[in-house]
Amino acid sequence: MNAKKNKALKTNSILAIVDNHPEAARVLRAARRRANNSDCEWEVIILEYNDQNLKEYKEQYLQISTLAQEMGAKITPLFVNSAY
Repeated sequence: MNAKKNKALKTNSILAIVDNHPEAARVLRAARRRANNSDCEWEVIILEYNDQNLKEYKEQYLQISTLAQEMGAKITPLFVNSAY
């Protein structure tokens, strides 16, 4: 049991948090590169704001999430009330 617990504690991973900012793709590429260099998994939390223009935001969200998925990231959406 302790060996299993210690192994879980030693597992490394990279976490990137992005929203629909124009630099989101750059952050994703940097996180993937760091994960590849560290030989570990990586995850992306994509912030979804309730108060943004739906059509424009959904298109950007889809682009970001598709890119992250194609790069091999685990994707977790996080819903928040406001960007401000």
